[in-house]
Amino acid sequence: MHPNRPALTLTIILVMITTSVFSQSGFEIGAGFAPWHESHVLNANSKRISIQPYVEYGKILDHYSVTVFYDFFSKYKLDNYTMNPTFFGVFLNRNLYTAETYNYDFELGVSGALLVERHKFLDRGNSNVPGYTLETEIKSGVGFGARAYAKFVFGNFVVTPQAQFFRSQQDFIAGQFNEQTFQTGSTRLLLSIGYKFNSENYGKVTCPTYY
Repeated sequence: MHPNRPALTLTIILVMITTSVFSQSGFEIGAGFAPWHESHVLNANSKRISIQPYVEYGKILDHYSVTVFYDFFSKYKLDNYTMNPTFFGVFLNRNLYTAETYNYDFELGVSGALLVERHKFLDRGNSNVPGYTLETEIKSGVGFGARAYAKFVFGNFVVTPQAQFFRSQQDFIAGQFNEQTFQTGSTRLLLSIGYKFNSENYGKVTCPTYY
């Protein structure tokens, strides 16, 4: 069996169990982008925004919900190295504060995440190693994440600014003779836009509510 299949299987089982527990009345689908994100690889420069489509399940304005997401397209460069991480993950969301206003509903919350990462590492050549010109390494592994978010709901449309932290590490040869460990996670500011379905119970809170 492939060494990363158990982690992926565990994630899929977690998603299936969780989505069967939560009510579908808060079904939401959307996508986000990260205009600012910073790799945990020291001195790596961001070259492309991160894109993050997602699906969320759970009662809107309830205590808990689950978000399944796929994060891709980000790109980082360090010297002659190019790094392209992708993440599949599940956020467990905890609603901390909700309120209803005349124009929109509001939710403030935090999340923890389980991540499965696939990382493409391209070495365009190392002048210190004769004959070493181009090498691509692809590694996979698991990690964890966290985020804080503010959700604004205008009718059926949802706008969610958020701060995310992904923690993951991979081992790459990176032009050397032995593998080196890289912290391949990142910190990012992300803005997502979504659309919610079957949300007849949304916005029933008539005054600020704390949990």
